[in-house]
Amino acid sequence: MVQNLILVGAGASYGAGDIVPNQPPLGGGLFAELESTFPNTWGALPEHIKNEFRTDFEEGMVALSEFNSKLHAPLYQAMGAYFAQFSIGSETTQYEILVDSLSDSLADGETVLSSLNYECLLEEAMSDFGHKINYFPDELGEAATVLKPHGSCNFLSQNLTAQGDIQFSEGVSFSGGVEAVSRKEVIQYHRGNNALYPAMALFRPDKYTQVGTSVIQSIQGKWKEAVQQSDKVGIIGVNPRPSDDHLWEPLSNTDAEIFYIGGEDSFDRWTRNHRDSGMNTFISNRFHEGVSELTDELQ
Repeated sequence: MVQNLILVGAGASYGAGDIVPNQPPLGGGLFAELESTFPNTWGALPEHIKNEFRTDFEEGMVALSEFNSKLHAPLYQAMGAYFAQFSIGSETTQYEILVDSLSDSLADGETVLSSLNYECLLEEAMSDFGHKINYFPDELGEAATVLKPHGSCNFLSQNLTAQGDIQFSEGVSFSGGVEAVSRKEVIQYHRGNNALYPAMALFRPDKYTQVGTSVIQSIQGKWKEAVQQSDKVGIIGVNPRPSDDHLWEPLSNTDAEIFYIGGEDSFDRWTRNHRDSGMNTFISNRFHEGVSELTDELQ
């Protein structure tokens, strides 16, 4: 039976510590990184689309989809390769401290980890402590479960291929199976002659999922179940977004106590508007300052 659920977002990876080649950017800095890293795809977008991305990445994705949704595949292949480059460095990170402190309950299935991040830093920390990652559990309560409700850079379509010269618009979806591969394989996939991109929800308000649709929907269903089952929920580096109702509606309605590491103002605003009667504890606005208190609360 699940007792604890932890949800991490971009703020957690940004504040995790020793990450190579550098810290993954927050949403506000993502487009500049993609534009400079991939000048022939992200850097080749029309200037009016670039300006939308520079102002707000999610709204930039809306503008891009309206302009030409056939660009989703090459752009998100590149984005997948970008996020696949990130790895834990030689010094202990906050993710490793988190996993080490909860290692027994992760192995017993009592604690479920979840991540909104396309990169795999949380999973790498788990692997470093000997856990075999379970991305696609049949039932909650299985060991070393990591739920990624927005997909992941290392989720590639299983038994489904399309050559690189094939184009498809937003109206086409690919709902076949998904397999988790290594970060190296993601980068090789981007360099190959492939038309599909990893099973990653588009980074726009509706989090539309075009590849691995049924698998991602199943993960989102498991995530909602985990919220309902848990006695305690820890949230690290996730900004409450009203558009992400598949996340925040279950959190609003849960009887679980919620512990939060991140922006205090946004958390207070969300609890005031959506969880007046719930048990809510703000711990810290920094991962490294709050991880010990969080794990103590979840023991």
